[in-house]
Amino acid sequence: MGFSKLLREGIWDIHSMADSSTVAQDMQEAKTTFEDMKKITAGLYYIYNTLEDAIEQNKDNPYVSKIYYPELFRREHIVEDLKFYFGENYLEQIYPTVAILLYISRISYVAKHEPMLLIAHAYVRYMGDLSGGQMIKDMIRNALNLQNSEGTRFYEFDKIKDIIEFKRNYRASLDALDLTDEQIKAIIGEANIAFLYNVNFFREVNRPVPYPDEIEKPYLVRAYERIKFV
Repeated sequence: MGFSKLLREGIWDIHSMADSSTVAQDMQEAKTTFEDMKKITAGLYYIYNTLEDAIEQNKDNPYVSKIYYPELFRREHIVEDLKFYFGENYLEQIYPTVAILLYISRISYVAKHEPMLLIAHAYVRYMGDLSGGQMIKDMIRNALNLQNSEGTRFYEFDKIKDIIEFKRNYRASLDALDLTDEQIKAIIGEANIAFLYNVNFFREVNRPVPYPDEIEKPYLVRAYERIKFV
């Protein structure tokens, strides 16, 4: 069995748990609110900034180089969505939450100490965006009555002409990696960790208290800046 199939099957259970989250169910039932999307988009900004910096910094790594596809990068599109939800001064309004700080801490650690495991984080994020993300895009537009791609640019892959063909090529790149059994287990394990962080992130979107409160904000921002440059 090829590595890409092992990876897909290795995260099936945790993937199912993520799909059963309240936020995911709200999207499926067209209950997603404008405030939900503000929180989600802000969180994605910090996640993808960290992940894409990590991939760029390690693009010459013999493992990371095989899954280095800049056409997947999301940060420019996320900024467009942030401007839609928050306005031009979005950076003055968004803050990383505790769940996000924990998530990007893990990505930063892996980038520095075990860059091969970035394969897991890239797979979980980008293959999800190319697959279920395309359905989520339509659910959000339906729930918020959005026109065209406004507020959902994150899900648009302008530099990829054929998503199905791209996914096939991406899996082929994974299968071409020369990995030991131990390395395969490590990447599958890390992919499960990435999913858990993502579940945590979505659970936090549903927290009943303000997001976050005014006292927390400056501390969270400073923590983010320290984590980014570990």
